[in-house]
Amino acid sequence: MTVILNLKDLGFSLEEIREYEPSKLEEKVNEYSKEIENMKNKIHILETFSKREGSISKMRKFINDEAAIGKWKLLGVASQQSDAKQRNFIEDDYDIQELYFLPGGQEYWVFGWTKGYLYINNIENEYTIKDGILYVALQDSIALVANKVAVYENVDHKEYTIPEIAHQDDTNLPFVEDSEIAGIWNVVDYVCEKDQFIPGKRFTERDLWLKKIMISLDGTGIMVTGTNHIDFCYTKGFFTPFCSRNTVSKYEYLKENGKTYLIVEWKNGDYIFGKRIPGYYVFEKETN
Repeated sequence: MTVILNLKDLGFSLEEIREYEPSKLEEKVNEYSKEIENMKNKIHILETFSKREGSISKMRKFINDEAAIGKWKLLGVASQQSDAKQRNFIEDDYDIQELYFLPGGQEYWVFGWTKGYLYINNIENEYTIKDGILYVALQDSIALVANKVAVYENVDHKEYTIPEIAHQDDTNLPFVEDSEIAGIWNVVDYVCEKDQFIPGKRFTERDLWLKKIMISLDGTGIMVTGTNHIDFCYTKGFFTPFCSRNTVSKYEYLKENGKTYLIVEWKNGDYIFGKRIPGYYVFEKETN
């Protein structure tokens, strides 16, 4: 009993305790080491924010800007303000095609605002508006200095609500059984593009939030994270809701070297508000 209590205090789940063997200690050490590194990274980011005026600890008081409220469409990204005004755009990975300034400075996804400033992931970016064109001086997330300018044109000045701008999939799908899907699937990777997955070679080194999924033939499934079990449903070819409410994630099989893998769309805020799929979870089917 003492051993069980000690293992529980050390963060072992009841399932892990039941299957305990000495080699599990090394696995737990590796797991905690990764968590420590993740926490160190988060502490570094928070310390960086706290040193900057207008960051989380010093958010500016909200001041309204009627000229900003509404929907904006991206025209392009320039390396500096003078190029932005001349529409001399560059190739860039900045991909926020639509931007909304909600009434009262209301936050959505990674955005918030007050007059003259747009917050992206809690980083303050100055903006100006002239002749219906919005110029956002984008801050480098590490150096925290403006290094490029995003240029938007106004679409309208409607006072949008979050439900109005959130993309929703049609989740009213008829149930079709998939005899191959039933079973336990363990997470083996997370990739940005499907072709980045190479069996036996990890693309994402960091510890992943999702650990496994367990699926029954009756159309029900359970996602297992580090701390929670989350219900979802399936119909042949699709999971819903798999990451976010009112979304449908397509899945597909990959078979190689006698193993069966499952590649599933991960539709988070990038999809709901950015209309793009940021990546895919990859699972390997557990065999008896």
